[in-house]
Amino acid sequence: IIYYKFQIFVTRFHLRNLGTAQQRSTHHLQSPTSRRCQPRHGETGFSRDPCLKDRKKEGEIAENSLVISPALEYIEKNYMQQFSIEYLADLCHWSPTHFRRVFHDIMGTSPLDYVNNTRILKSCILLRSTEHSILDISEMVGFHSVSSFNRYFIKLMQMSPREYRKQMQQSEKKAENQSILEFAGWMRPE
Repeated sequence: IIYYKFQIFVTRFHLRNLGTAQQRSTHHLQSPTSRRCQPRHGETGFSRDPCLKDRKKEGEIAENSLVISPALEYIEKNYMQQFSIEYLADLCHWSPTHFRRVFHDIMGTSPLDYVNNTRILKSCILLRSTEHSILDISEMVGFHSVSSFNRYFIKLMQMSPREYRKQMQQSEKKAENQSILEFAGWMRPE
């Protein structure tokens, strides 16, 4: 969650700076009414700062991020169950439409995609740590069908669950062999 919030912050920072750079470069194309929002030469311009709206919006987003925390906690604890977006919106005391909009603004993805991403990440842990079949794992993390599980897994991880498990097993064996060779003193200097 912190990583997503950091990514959103960085993106908004760059977009805001891009917007102000575009305003500076197109200053001569602006109408006289739009120039009223620009500070005059020598003024501090905080009250007339064109980025003030952006700052207010960022403050609203930070405030709203606390409001969606019940939904995020519920998803983390109950990702393997089926629940509706309406239920998540109700946890946050918002309408489903407003909840979707605010959730997307804060997390950078839709609530449904966030739930599915959580399920896929939990399935990665199971693929690495258990010998359960892919069908069993897909049902454990809350997917109704193995085909939808495979589709989302490939979309997020850029490989099939079977390829992922095989790659993780190979990397574990390689790390195991390397540590045995290091312990035995058979490693060549690089």
